[in-house]
Amino acid sequence: MPIKHRNRSNGRRQISQLAAHTLLISSLFFAHASLAAEKSFCFAMAESYYEQLYCEIRAKGEGSNLPAFYQFKNNNEQTQALLLKRPAAKIGVEVKAPTLNSSAKKSNHSLKPKKAPSATNSTNTAQRPTTEPVPSTKNTIANLANAQGCRLNSQEILCGSQRYRLLTNLHNKHLSDSALAPTSKMALPRFTGNMQNEEQVRDYLYLAYEQYLNQMRSIGLAGVTTRFGKFSYLFYDYHDKGLDFANRFETLFHYLKKDKAALGVSEQPADSQGMTLAQCAWLSSQYYVCEHGNNNLVYAIQ
Repeated sequence: MPIKHRNRSNGRRQISQLAAHTLLISSLFFAHASLAAEKSFCFAMAESYYEQLYCEIRAKGEGSNLPAFYQFKNNNEQTQALLLKRPAAKIGVEVKAPTLNSSAKKSNHSLKPKKAPSATNSTNTAQRPTTEPVPSTKNTIANLANAQGCRLNSQEILCGSQRYRLLTNLHNKHLSDSALAPTSKMALPRFTGNMQNEEQVRDYLYLAYEQYLNQMRSIGLAGVTTRFGKFSYLFYDYHDKGLDFANRFETLFHYLKKDKAALGVSEQPADSQGMTLAQCAWLSSQYYVCEHGNNNLVYAIQ
């Protein structure tokens, strides 16, 4: 009997050790997966100047002492700037200080839509475009324009005879031969108007954002685009810091192409369950753009 008891004890101990060993392997695997996720398409996740600079530093092999990306995001701008100062100097980049009276922060208020989509519209219909698109804030629904006479049908937006299809990320085999080549550029137009002229700024931002969507689509990353409100925020933020908006996005595109050439993507469409056209807006004859949860969904005319 005692022998059997010892055998049971040994068995339990072995099972416990095996479970602990399995848990350790699992933890290491998920830690590795988390690190891989952090390095994967960092620029696509970056939503501010300091986050983009963080990604640039890591892409150049520096910043090993920096916190993980999601921890870095949780810091305020002053702390982020301090964290980046030393590793940025190693790659020859000066970290611009946060601006106290940021026009970027004001812009998301002054350029908010004058009128949201009508609450009397049904949840699966919207109005045809009648006004220009306008930026949204981080915490408001994207409203790039009013829309009318359209309906949402699964992964499509139907407007009469026009059909807009939800775009997804694409594997490299589906891209053109030159999509990821050095000659492929973001090529955002440069703003030459008056920063105090709201109408000129709006016209520029709509044009630049459409070009941004075109180029993200060209490299198969239409499923991870920046929201229009954040895009407009960056425009003002870069201006406040004395940075060239088009040049910064060219840098972003350079690294996104490198990541895309080396890393796989999922072609699964973003979850649009529960979304209504009140969350969508017409950008141009090419695109409808919708904000749903944490996703920026882009629909392109077919």
